Amino acid sequence: MCGLCEQYEESIEHALLLCPWAQAVWFGSPMTLRIDTQSFSTLDVWLNSILDLRTESKMEKHDLLTMLSFFLWEIWKTRCKAIMEGCRIDPCKVVETAGKAKVEFQKVWQGNANNETSRSPSIGEVCSWEPPPMGFVKVNIDGSWQSNGRKAGVGVVIRNSVGEFLGGMAASRVGHSALEMEAEAAVLGLDLAANLGYSDVYVESDSKTLVDGINGEIRHRAWTIRPSIEVIWRWVQRSSNRAAHEAAAIGSRAVELESWVTQPPLSLIHVLVSDGLPGPP
Repeated sequence: MCGLCEQYEESIEHALLLCPWAQAVWFGSPMTLRIDTQSFSTLDVWLNSILDLRTESKMEKHDLLTMLSFFLWEIWKTRCKAIMEGCRIDPCKVVETAGKAKVEFQKVWQGNANNETSRSPSIGEVCSWEPPPMGFVKVNIDGSWQSNGRKAGVGVVIRNSVGEFLGGMAASRVGHSALEMEAEAAVLGLDLAANLGYSDVYVESDSKTLVDGINGEIRHRAWTIRPSIEVIWRWVQRSSNRAAHEAAAIGSRAVELESWVTQPPLSLIHVLVSDGLPGPP
């Protein structure tokens, strides 16, 4: 029998997933996972189902697998200490320790790019999301559009200088071009930032056409009205704009406007965490 709960047979699945305290860890993690004990079978089946449901790209699968691995490892270590040394188990502490370990690993794996925040990336360079300077918020925007005019959407994600999620939106749209969707996302993002009371704003888009059109000479600018808040525009690669890209994808599937202030959808939580910075509670 399990040496901790003394209610169920000890197995790999019970030790790492099904023990009540382990379930609390998974639910309290940035992934907010609920373990369905009725349909649960084995650890490998569960892992594959999580990866299949929550990832679209190879990079996203790598990031999620990294997080799952660190949480499994920390649960196992904590269980061993509790049984062998009589240490008290604190699920919140396990969540914090596993999250920090994952971030530290990711920084080493990806390399620390924070020393180059003042430089715009070259087109061939692969980057990750970087926080804005202290006192600023960063608004990442993206538009999703297909040539047939269907499944168009816009997405917005706002984070502060320590990577905390401050708000986001996703909405479906009808448009005639990808640039039009990017511009729609920009308007939506600036409006959300203003409504939330943020006046010092960085805006990032992976549309170079949009950013060049705004930052270029006045006669070449796409807009003639300057926003009422002070904005710094910056073009970034898609790899640095994945949160807004995911929000735009959500928007293209949305029936009505979606707005998140404290708790974004699970697919977006994964991207926020995979950026190597803290996601929402």
